Amino acid sequence: AVVHKGKIIKRSSYGYAKKYKTNGELLTQPEQIMTPEHIFDLSANTQVFTTGLAIMQLVNAGKIDIYKPLQYYIPDYRNNGREVIRVKDLLAQASGYADTLKFYRPDKQYGEYFYSQNKIKTSRLLLTALPFSSVVGNTQQYSETNFMLLGLLIERVSGMRLDEYSQEKIYLPLGLKNTLFNPLEAGFIQDDFAATEIFGNRQIDDVDFPNMRTDVIQGEVADENAYYSMRGVSGHAGLFSNIDDLAILSQAMLNGGGYGDVKLFSQATMSRFLSPSGQSN
Repeated sequence: AVVHKGKIIKRSSYGYAKKYKTNGELLTQPEQIMTPEHIFDLSANTQVFTTGLAIMQLVNAGKIDIYKPLQYYIPDYRNNGREVIRVKDLLAQASGYADTLKFYRPDKQYGEYFYSQNKIKTSRLLLTALPFSSVVGNTQQYSETNFMLLGLLIERVSGMRLDEYSQEKIYLPLGLKNTLFNPLEAGFIQDDFAATEIFGNRQIDDVDFPNMRTDVIQGEVADENAYYSMRGVSGHAGLFSNIDDLAILSQAMLNGGGYGDVKLFSQATMSRFLSPSGQSN
């Protein structure tokens, strides 16, 4: 989809939505031609189209101050230096957390204590136990952990699950019907989606962990931490959408925080989030 001056001037699709059998063999005749209506796993774009939008909305409403420590909003986030981590540090990828901890696997760097395929346990580990790899603000290093924590912040401040909040406060007001988490639980079928992975989460032969998916993934979030450890709903991954809905969400940001009669946040709030992080101040 190409949007110019608020109007879609190109809306096209190419290729196939599914080309492989569940055993990984190439289909003789691909089952599904890609259409503009097909829905995609947005993966890390969840951080923009869910978490980022929700944080801006809550900041605009005066419910979150990005310069306050995360502990101010989530008191159980404490000890070992957590008290100084601000919301801003998480947004700027400057919290000191390492790249990504694979909660869904028991054979990871920090041992089986951090193994979790349960959202409640994963949330507890994120808030109370996950170690840092560097001093806060010392460097900027991308980590899914930052946006997983921001997702928990949204839930704690709003009193709603992240998927419920985003539906009620962002997507439904904008009239979006194909932007959501866990779509197969909401009446969609697999054929509505572009397939994501051929062999599930078995990317290499020596990878094996409990409940590992091995078939073509279609309509389920591919990200392992989101799917196994956060029940499909996380601040870093899990959102699905199609080009029409994304065109509206993108236009809302180009408009400075609104679309039509719907205002998600002010231009001033958005400008703050478009400014350099300024980790030196």
